[in-house]
Amino acid sequence: MDIWTSEKRSKVMSAIRGNGTKPELALQMIVRKALPRWKVQYHPTSLVGRPDLYLPSLRLAIFVEGCFWHACPQHGTVPKSNIDYWGPKLKANVTRDRRVERQLRRQGLSVWHVWEHDLRPDRLTHTEVRLARRLKMKVTEITARTPFTHPVASR
Repeated sequence: MDIWTSEKRSKVMSAIRGNGTKPELALQMIVRKALPRWKVQYHPTSLVGRPDLYLPSLRLAIFVEGCFWHACPQHGTVPKSNIDYWGPKLKANVTRDRRVERQLRRQGLSVWHVWEHDLRPDRLTHTEVRLARRLKMKVTEITARTPFTHPVASR
């Protein structure tokens, strides 16, 4: 049984944003700090699944995964009310995530997922160090493979 009326629940759910969230902004800050002059696209409609960030020169798509919406193994829960709706809904989200990742990989892209809980203030420094290291390794990998000119972001 829900603690709110259906009207109140509808209002609460409609206030949940799809982009521009705190975790997403934190990830953008980390990427900008690690690779300040690289071109970054936000939610490119040309890519399946519209990744939260896309670095074309690195052929890298990054998704911020909400712990609730994407069934985080550590924090994901199914609400006790309306289980007949939420169980299949969350399972479908995970299935869609896997399908989108496969499609992007078939297009030759690397796909990274960052959990919402890794972008919380108490974990942000650790996540920033880890992601900066991975991004720099990705740059090294790409530059070693092809002749390279540094992409400068258009601002």
